[in-house]
Amino acid sequence: MINNKSYYILILSFLIFSCESADLSSVEKKLNSISQAQNSALDKLDKIEKDQVALQKGIADLKKGQTPKAPSKDNKKQQPPKADPNKVYDIAIGNSIVLGKKDASVTIIEWTDFQ
Repeated sequence: MINNKSYYILILSFLIFSCESADLSSVEKKLNSISQAQNSALDKLDKIEKDQVALQKGIADLKKGQTPKAPSKDNKKQQPPKADPNKVYDIAIGNSIVLGKKDASVTIIEWTDFQ
């Protein structure tokens, strides 16, 4: 005669082995899909948090009477390039009006726009 303990172990082992026959690759694919969606949502939340911090700083600057700076990803991109006094600029004169020698070592170009 099988006692209750053996009966429960037999039933439990049957349930475990029956669950193991499920397609694990589809479960892994679903879990990976969920993980990717979660990472995407977290990235979007991080961007929103950064934007909120920039907005709060802008509001604080406005309250102080300062002009807020536009948020930028890289401040180096907004800085103008440094002037190089040794650089030579070759600008084609073409059919433009020339006063003085055409082969002068220094050429001053004046550009105006009449509207």
